[in-house]
Amino acid sequence: MTSESERIKEIVNYIEATITEIDGHTKNMEELFKMDKWGKDKTLYEIIINSYERHRNTLKRIQKMIEGEKVESGLYTLSAKSEIDMIKERIEKL
Repeated sequence: MTSESERIKEIVNYIEATITEIDGHTKNMEELFKMDKWGKDKTLYEIIINSYERHRNTLKRIQKMIEGEKVESGLYTLSAKSEIDMIKERIEKL
């Protein structure tokens, strides 16, 4: 049987590995977006990138909670319009 601290360490390692994987997927989607910037799949790439970003932010929030840091929900609760604006700004930088 594993101790609580061992389980927490496993969870932290899993979160870090998952964030790294999400970052890789996001980078790949950004590359596809750049190649097809004016194509019909532009909106699809925006949606996928947004989904990855939301998942990453959720994992970062969980990671902070595990580490005992204070997490204010206001920092992570965005309106749909704010999220769309954030993604559009990120995509414009590409």
